[in-house]
Formats: sequence, C-alpha cells, structure tokens
Amino acid sequence: DNKFTYEIIDSWEAPRLCLKNDLSNYLLNECGNQTKRDYKLYKKNKENYIFYNSTNNDILKLWSYVLKIDFDSWKKEENSDMKSLNREDLQYLPFLLLKRDKSNLVVVCDKDDNPLAYSLMFKGDNYCWYAVKWGASYQGRKKYSGFSALFNHLEYIFSVDNQIKIDFWGRRNRAYDLLKNDFIIRNHIVIYKGEK
Repeated sequence: DNKFTYEIIDSWEAPRLCLKNDLSNYLLNECGNQTKRDYKLYKKNKENYIFYNSTNNDILKLWSYVLKIDFDSWKKEENSDMKSLNREDLQYLPFLLLKRDKSNLVVVCDKDDNPLAYSLMFKGDNYCWYAVKWGASYQGRKKYSGFSALFNHLEYIFSVDNQIKIDFWGRRNRAYDLLKNDFIIRNHIVIYKGEK
C-alpha cells in the first residue's frame, strides 16, 4: 500500500551449530583439523587463564573488560570498537543486565587479571542462542584467547542446556564456518520508499 520496494544486496549461509550429543566428541572427531587443534590448545592451556561468566560475576566489571579488549584490538585502529561506533555497547549492556536468563558473557583474563578475550551470546524465544559479539585484544590473539573464550562459552551452554543450539549469525567468518553443522540463508536487504 505504501509502495515500498527492496533490494537484496547480499545473501549468505549463516552458520549454526545444533548438537544433542557430546560437545567434546564433536569438536575432536567431527570438525576439521584447524578446529581440533584450536580445541586441544584450549584444553591444554585452560589452567593458564581465568574464565569469568556473567552468571556469577559483576556484569559491569566484566563489561569494562569487554570495552578494554575492544579498545586494545584492531577494531580501535579502524574505529569499529564499540565506543567509537556511537557507543554501540549500549545496545547490548541493558539486555545483559536486565535479562540475565537470556544472556551470557564469558571473559578470559590471564593470571594477572588482564582481559584478553570475550564472547557474548543472547538467547531467543526459540531456545536458540545467538553469537552477538566475539573479540580478542592483540595480546589475546597471540595467545589464541578468542578461541578459549568461544570454546569455554560452548561448554558452558552445553552444561546448562544439555544441548547446543547456536546461531553464529556471521557472514563469512572462517572460525564459525568450521564449527557449523547447519546453516540458514540470510539476506542483507535495503528497503526503499517508492521506486528504487
């Protein structure tokens, strides 16, 4: 009625991971060599890190770690860290604070409590978790801490739900693509009023 038109400017297979059986078995036996190596490295070095989870830690303290990780990464140089993007973090923090049963944040620090990496996920009404943000500082990247945050997060979700149903939402993210066992087609569209 209002003569809206739209254009699909991109289309992709958004990766998902749906598991009802053992997560470790899947990561070690059904994924590719790169994922196996990263997961084994995480298991081997787990004792060298402190893992914080928003279910039993001060969320505002963890969020200050997240902003520091973002600031100390490549994102700052490209002005794509959350503070530079018109305080993008304010899109996520209220939900994390108010909907604790539908949100979860994992932060990885070294033994001196220096923040290295984080993983933020929100849970939808369909019992599916969505990977909202994932990042590592330069120091964290050197130590593969981003993968430690992600694997720790997957283990946590599996321990709580006795299954994994995660929509990685990503677009051409190699790490997510290597983890997936399912996908959904997503489109990036632009909507116009009237004729294009």
